[in-house]
Parts: sequence; structure tokens; C-alpha cells
Amino acid sequence: MPGNESGPVAPTLAEVLDIAPWRRLEEHLTDLRERVDDSIAGSQDLRRRYREELLAEQPDLPQHIRRPSEDALAKARELIRHGSVAAADGTVSQVPLAGGAKLQVGVVIAFNSGKVVDLVTRVFEHELTANVGSAMEYFAQLRGKRRISSLVSHAIMLFGERSLLIDQPADWRLLHGELIPHELRTGAGRPSDTSPALSI
Repeated sequence: MPGNESGPVAPTLAEVLDIAPWRRLEEHLTDLRERVDDSIAGSQDLRRRYREELLAEQPDLPQHIRRPSEDALAKARELIRHGSVAAADGTVSQVPLAGGAKLQVGVVIAFNSGKVVDLVTRVFEHELTANVGSAMEYFAQLRGKRRISSLVSHAIMLFGERSLLIDQPADWRLLHGELIPHELRTGAGRPSDTSPALSI
């Protein structure tokens, strides 16, 4: 926010577009490998410099960092090489219909047993409108359901990823985001109503 001296000022939209202009796909792909390498190298350099800065200010900081034992690391390496690993990823779509709206969520579980990679796909689909008894109630519901919060639909997807992953037998389970993300903790704005979902 301009005028706020407490922290860095976020760039304006014009500044962002000037720094990273739209490019043709062919141009984008031409130097993709170099840009990824430069990004990783830059990130590593920043982490190294900031680590040195923190250690200079707090020399006893390494004593507070817990590291796994060599035995634990050896077991982890063995599991990752020969154990079974399951990973989940989902996608959500809100489809407007003439008579209402439909929520569709797809979750794919990739399962690697060390020898075979298998895919398990699950689809959740729900009509967001129902027969409510009167024309006025129906059209009021129709307007509301078409505006269903992305927070709720995203929470359903995240719940599906986690609950389906738990059902998949594996030594390791991989998912993106927090174990219990913000969307699952808040739900539709009534956290007390989402407690059964958190029991996964």
C-alpha cells in the first residue's frame, strides 16, 4: 500500500506487466530451461545469504534445529526406494446450468509400489438446487447456488484428496498444502459444522 513504510510496497499491475510481459508460446518455451535454472540458483543464493545473516545474529540457532538420525534417514531412503508411495491431486469445476448449478470434483490417486504405478480416479458430483416447494423459493435458491463459494467447493476437493489418500494402503502419502487446510478448518463459515470432516 503506498505510503506504508512498515514493509515493502507491492508492485502495481502496470509494474508487474512491465517486468513480465506476455510472450508467444514459442518464445516462452525457447529459454524455459535457462529460466528455471536461474530461478533455482537465485533462490539458493538468497537462502545461503539469509542463512549466513541469521547465523551471524544468532550463533546458537543451529542448536535449536532438530535433525533426523542417520538411522531414521536410512530407513526413509529404503522406504522411498522399495516401499509404496501414494499421492493425491484434485480439480474442481462449478458448472452453471439452465436449472441451477452442478459441482464436480475429480481426485486422482497415483500409487507407486516400487514396481508398478497405478492410478485411481474418483469423481464427486452434486446438483446444487432442489425442489423446495414454491417458485419464489426455487428462484431465490437458484441465485444463491450459482454464487456458491469457491471456499466451499475447494474444501470438498481438499477433503476428497485427504480422505481417499488415507484409504489407499501405502508407506508414504504425499499431498499438497497443509494437512488440514484453511478451507477445511473454516468450511462454509461455520467451523463447528465441519468437525466431522476434520476426523479424517
